[in-house]
Amino acid sequence: MPSCPRVLKALEDCQRKAKKDADWICAGLTAAAGWCIFASLCPAEVRAIEDCIGIGASYGKAPVIPQRCQDRAALLEACLESHQDIAKEKTGRCKGAQPIPKPQPAAVPAAAAAAQDS
Repeated sequence: MPSCPRVLKALEDCQRKAKKDADWICAGLTAAAGWCIFASLCPAEVRAIEDCIGIGASYGKAPVIPQRCQDRAALLEACLESHQDIAKEKTGRCKGAQPIPKPQPAAVPAAAAAAQDS
């Protein structure tokens, strides 16, 4: 399987060149990029699907998963969902953008306030 950075760069180039027709012109690269990312997150599950289908890691694009391999596809889905859950948990712990508090008027010391009154 091609390295993800190469596939993602090729997809980016395709989308830049194709502009409005990128959805269908770059569809193969989009699928390959997704499969590459799946393989980097869940390598054992992707390898099991590829073995079931009979394709090698050099195939380089997302396969159509036949019915006989659906059990392996379910394992891949569970693996991806666990990564999603972990990401959501980490995101929930992130404070993110915080509102900037409105400036409060400077406190005037009592002696200065008394001097202003006189």
